[in-house]
Amino acid sequence: MRRERISAGQGRRALQLFLAWQIPTVTSDALAETAFDLALQFDCAFYDGLYLVLASETATPLAHVDERLRNALAGRFKQGMWIEDLDIPSAS
Repeated sequence: MRRERISAGQGRRALQLFLAWQIPTVTSDALAETAFDLALQFDCAFYDGLYLVLASETATPLAHVDERLRNALAGRFKQGMWIEDLDIPSAS
């Protein structure tokens, strides 16, 4: 909306569709503390630390395209997966 690619109505509808997915959320002070520690450990942003702790706690891969994060993790975070390393079948 800010870049005028969609209207406010389209943005609200997209938000409603997203919320309808009922994606589980996690709220925990302990996760925030661990995210902070991971951000310090890997010299990354706090929000990246949140992704890292959630991937770790849920044993879920963290596929990303953030080259700075890739360099920061440098194979030291087993759930971290550089998007180009994923085996994604082609659409054809």
